[in-house]
Amino acid sequence: NKVGYLLLAISILLMIFQKAEKHSSKSKTSRGFLIVILCFVAASIAVNFSYAAFANSIKFVIVVILANLVSEMISFKSFLSVFFRAMEWIAVFAIACWILINIMHFTLPLPELENRNGIIYQVGIIVFQFVGAYQSYPAIGVFWEGGIFSSFLNLAIAFWAAGLVSARKHDIILLVCAIIVSESTAGILLIPLAFSPLLFRKTSRTQPIKLCLIIVAVALIVLNYSQIVSFLNSVNPDLFSKLLYSDMITTSTRIQSPSANMEIFLSAPLFGRGISGAGMEYASIALASTGIDSQTSTSTFLMAAFGLGGVIILFGWVYGIMQIRDLSVWQRIIILLVLIIILNKETHTVTLFLWCLFFYFLSKKDAVVHFEV
Repeated sequence: NKVGYLLLAISILLMIFQKAEKHSSKSKTSRGFLIVILCFVAASIAVNFSYAAFANSIKFVIVVILANLVSEMISFKSFLSVFFRAMEWIAVFAIACWILINIMHFTLPLPELENRNGIIYQVGIIVFQFVGAYQSYPAIGVFWEGGIFSSFLNLAIAFWAAGLVSARKHDIILLVCAIIVSESTAGILLIPLAFSPLLFRKTSRTQPIKLCLIIVAVALIVLNYSQIVSFLNSVNPDLFSKLLYSDMITTSTRIQSPSANMEIFLSAPLFGRGISGAGMEYASIALASTGIDSQTSTSTFLMAAFGLGGVIILFGWVYGIMQIRDLSVWQRIIILLVLIIILNKETHTVTLFLWCLFFYFLSKKDAVVHFEV
């Protein structure tokens, strides 16, 4: 099966390359980053060679190459528009399923599928749902858990708020409702940041005042953090208790995961331990720790896997986003923060959509078109 998928992927790549030569304009920057990343992956495979390391790296390589090709064949405007509309439809079905299951107590007539972690889902075309005894069933859309779903919804809102995609107000309300029913604490807390590019439009003359107000608001939140968290916990203990108790496994994992990855990175800073090697070393650290149950930090895991190559990937995100001159400086910083948070609250090592964004941001061939918000 793995060989079959590999041959299929290679065939698709060859067809896309042929088409891309006729219709695309290539970005030297994005191609340069692609070549550098692939060189570090190859070096990491060679230094840490094993069949498992090679096999696990192939999927990563295919995803990265495909993402670069997509960024060369499809305009950024079209790509974001399709993404936003897709998230709208996914949100509609996710909310409908959430209402049917949690309020109407309706059992969905969908086939079941068990993943490699033993979690069972009901699987529809554009909606998945957990199976089992849960106090509440979060909306997860086409993703494997509510946190991932809320991340993509917040990303769609941030792109709209920055003027990168057009939408009506009721579309945005729909996305916010979907984030709420995803029951993701991090996703809900990310909503204000996703909306904040609205405050820093490039033509706005009141940016300094808005910035001062935000700084004051953040300072008040920091100073009154305990009281705010206690209030949120009293409103919804299931959703916000993880903020109150920092030793809860979901919270401690996100705090300790980056440091565990950095420990692996520092042991092999040039070429890393490879995807398999870094994964195994991380698993050993997790077994010896009571505060880690999974991998959650994409950026630091890529450093652990590919050494300096992972650092270059992180630099690519920063450089790519900060060169979008049609956005104000603060809008660029906010978009960067949203993406860095998303990349490091769940694992997105081979998430094709995010790798497409990576190369779009690095490419200078597309003029960013703004829409009225």
